[in-house]
Amino acid sequence: MLKRFDHVSIAVDNIEEGYNVFVKRLGAKILREKTLSYDGAFSWTELMLGGVKIELIQPEGEGSFVTKFLEDSGSKMHHVTFEVDSIEEAVKNLESQGFRIVGRSDEDPEWKMAFIHPKSTYGVLIQIFEPKVKR
Repeated sequence: MLKRFDHVSIAVDNIEEGYNVFVKRLGAKILREKTLSYDGAFSWTELMLGGVKIELIQPEGEGSFVTKFLEDSGSKMHHVTFEVDSIEEAVKNLESQGFRIVGRSDEDPEWKMAFIHPKSTYGVLIQIFEPKVKR
């Protein structure tokens, strides 16, 4: 059902400061410069480090889910993301197995997505997505 691992997402207060750690000190390459999310709630960037894609997410505004996460937990891993062939089939399958699905959306112009609640997965928030343009 999970087609491939896509990335790990890390919540940070400031993406540019994150570049200092991941790009300047650890040698990551920037794949996508800082970009505002489709809904304006956060900014994000994509990095490649050791063959793994890393996404840094930064809050934009007081009501952002990233702001709340940082207030509660500080800068750290937010979620891991896997691609699926069909978000509808994956969600149906996961729910039939007792997983709690949250944050489902198809509003992003690049992908449809949903999250598996961390209480279902030993504390790890798992994002699943179906790209709107098939690769």
